Amino acid sequence: MRIFLSILVLLINLQSWSKADKITDFEIEGMSVGDSLLNYYGISEIKEAENNPTYYPKSKKYKVIYFFSKKKELFDYVNITLKDNDKKYIIHSVRGEKEINIEKCFKMKKQQIKGIEDILSKIDKDEYKSDYGENYGNSEAHVTEFTLGDGSQIRIFCSNYDENNELVQNNVWKDGLEISLSSKKFIYFLTNEAY
Repeated sequence: MRIFLSILVLLINLQSWSKADKITDFEIEGMSVGDSLLNYYGISEIKEAENNPTYYPKSKKYKVIYFFSKKKELFDYVNITLKDNDKKYIIHSVRGEKEINIEKCFKMKKQQIKGIEDILSKIDKDEYKSDYGENYGNSEAHVTEFTLGDGSQIRIFCSNYDENNELVQNNVWKDGLEISLSSKKFIYFLTNEAY
């Protein structure tokens, strides 16, 4: 069974959290890393989302496509990271986003971190501030990441975007809380190739 992560409530499934040692043990809106996006959306919905992908500044190896959340009480959007031109649509990262102001985000982030720490006390935790490689003006993310035994990660972060930056304006990015599940390969890409 998989363990569901949500912004507002961490729900426990029938198995113990202490047995969760792989990223595939976690879900956001039912989706997990390694699944095919075709299990959740029709090909026409995926193709429509692919009309407006986001790529990372230094590589088009992966793309991010966006969907409105099916469960609005948890997230506003769900972002799916796929390899570019992957016809199987394998999910390498799934991220839920909730648009909220930065002060409220910090409060919610703190609650989510405490919930994960209470449940998964034996995983590595790192906290840092990212400037997105200075590609988005004065934008920054306040990140807490938990690294699982398989090298994959759960990230909880508050994004504080520079509203005067042209790329931020063009992508219509808003401040908010984000929770992501990412494969080890995708984490390597983010760290070494994306920015």
